[in-house]
Amino acid sequence: MQVSIPVCYPCPSFPQTRPFAGDGRKFGRVDSGFMPKLWEGLSVGAGAAVGACARLALTMQFGEGLWPILAINMLGSFLMGRYRPGPFWGTGVLGGFTTFSAFAVVLVDVPLPHAVAYLTVTVVSCVAAWLMGNRWSA
Repeated sequence: MQVSIPVCYPCPSFPQTRPFAGDGRKFGRVDSGFMPKLWEGLSVGAGAAVGACARLALTMQFGEGLWPILAINMLGSFLMGRYRPGPFWGTGVLGGFTTFSAFAVVLVDVPLPHAVAYLTVTVVSCVAAWLMGNRWSA
């Protein structure tokens, strides 16, 4: 019995399946959704690299600190609401562009009342930016 397993999805230069000799139960079942998930994961990772580089460029241009990070996060939230992008542009590029880790690291260095105020301003302004972008998309 021959079983076909997917290879190199969705690469057009290779055949979509190749023969696999043996009983599928002997070697385990092949998950037909694996390759599309793999490609989606790779596209998200590539997009995140692009977004992180864009964030780095803006940070180098405008400096590090609370307010540039807030502006970057608000811009990313607005674009996410405006365009509702898919995995590459949304989760990847805009996910890499916006930053929670730098936001958290910067908050460690400020007094607690300032950190709480900045956290509140960030959450409220980013949600507002997303809502504004979402409203413009309709």
